[in-house]
Amino acid sequence: MSYNYCDEILNVRRIERFAHPSGFEWWQVHIRGYAHVDGIELTAHFEPEPRRHPRAHITLFGLDIDRGMETLLELLDRHEIEYD
Repeated sequence: MSYNYCDEILNVRRIERFAHPSGFEWWQVHIRGYAHVDGIELTAHFEPEPRRHPRAHITLFGLDIDRGMETLLELLDRHEIEYD
């Protein structure tokens, strides 16, 4: 359950399971990549996993862009992928 945006060339997610005060236990970091003339722009956000929590996902409950970007940067650093 994901939109496809103009120039989007990457759409991946990493599912996590943990106890959350909301009672929802399945979450994901959703990463998108967009093609640009000078490279690829990556964006990320943290949100409820859509198959387990479809209504929460659609209503943007718990959407956390900062947490998603922190996770993305940690992954890039861990795998020694250069970025700016």
